[in-house]
Amino acid sequence: MKQNRLKSLSLKWRLLLTQGIILLPLLAATVAGFYLVNNVVMKDFKDVIHRYQDQVEPIRALQLAMLQVEIPLEEYLISGSLERMAEFRAARQEVEEKFSKLFVEFQTDPQLMPLLEGAQTQWNHIHPVVTDLLEAKELGESQRISAGLIRFDSLRGVAHDKLEAADRLITDIVDADLRDATLALERTEWIAAIALIVCLFLAAFGIYLFIKTIVDSIDRLIEGVERFAQGDRNHQIDIAVPPELSKVAGEFNQMIAIIRSSEERLEQQARTDKLTGLLNRIPYDEILSDAFQRFTRYNEGSALLALDIDHFKSINDTYGHDAGDEVLRKVAQILRGQTRSVDKAFRIGGEEFAIYLPQCDEAATRNTGERVRQAVEAMKVVVNEHTVKVTISVGYALTRASTDTPDKLKKAADQALYKAKEDGRNRVVGFDIS
Repeated sequence: MKQNRLKSLSLKWRLLLTQGIILLPLLAATVAGFYLVNNVVMKDFKDVIHRYQDQVEPIRALQLAMLQVEIPLEEYLISGSLERMAEFRAARQEVEEKFSKLFVEFQTDPQLMPLLEGAQTQWNHIHPVVTDLLEAKELGESQRISAGLIRFDSLRGVAHDKLEAADRLITDIVDADLRDATLALERTEWIAAIALIVCLFLAAFGIYLFIKTIVDSIDRLIEGVERFAQGDRNHQIDIAVPPELSKVAGEFNQMIAIIRSSEERLEQQARTDKLTGLLNRIPYDEILSDAFQRFTRYNEGSALLALDIDHFKSINDTYGHDAGDEVLRKVAQILRGQTRSVDKAFRIGGEEFAIYLPQCDEAATRNTGERVRQAVEAMKVVVNEHTVKVTISVGYALTRASTDTPDKLKKAADQALYKAKEDGRNRVVGFDIS
């Protein structure tokens, strides 16, 4: 009966059963290992670290500071340099501070506190010796100075020896704690090894069941199909086994890549003018909208140039539409060549073009317009052995309080363009805000 029930389990129930067989022993072993490591092994290691950082190192630092005190004192007694005396006082103050910190650390330690107190007592005996040395320096009594230095070194040596005894005592304690921690770690390793063997056995059984179900591969394939149906073109189905499903997934991924490439190409075509290769009105509206968001948030100025080919209808009527198309292509090339990489050039309809200039002031905007206008005037378009003379009119406007929306900016640039045409064409005119 039980065997029949196992055979009737669905694929997902088989997967859940397999996961339970694998994960439950691992979870139990993990919890037990965490408890042993955290409450047994780490406790001893933390004690070792604490003693070494808060006791051994400060004692050794104090010993080193005591050894360094005599150097500036001796140099002062020889040279009389006030800088050396300042260094001596700073070094002596450092020794006092380190003694204070150690007293706080060892105040409840009955073994180490007497050694520390004895070292400080010897250090305190040095103070009158220093006073006597300074007095001898002022009187120029070299013999007295020599005797004082010997006394100073003797007292410091006794204090250093007591600190050395404290260091050895703490080191012995640290070594004992380290041995206990190492033994605990070894016991934990044995327990972990046994737990690992058990888990591996159960995992092997669980993996056997898992391979029979291959639910993961099927679910990945289903998920990939569903995400594709929902419009996700970047998802890749990753299936290693079985080979049949892996092949299906590979073909499906290749199909998605082809579709994604086609969609991107179509989107690019929808945003680009087919004749000139410039951006069309769709990105034109989007970019201006983004520009005003930056202007509103960061007060980031920009400019818009509106351009129109002068007497373009006459070119079409005289030389034909092929000539007109060639003129449009040549003008587009100039727009690309005479602008910065951050600038955006558009063909927005017929013979009308526009250039968006981010982070551009009025002088730079006018210069850009003049550069484009002069390049167009200088270009040669030869049609049927006839050279077509081409000029453009340019109007421009800048983002400011009076043009605080994309539509107002476009209108301002168009008004400037109309003004350029009224004034005789082939010129650059800025929008008058007065």
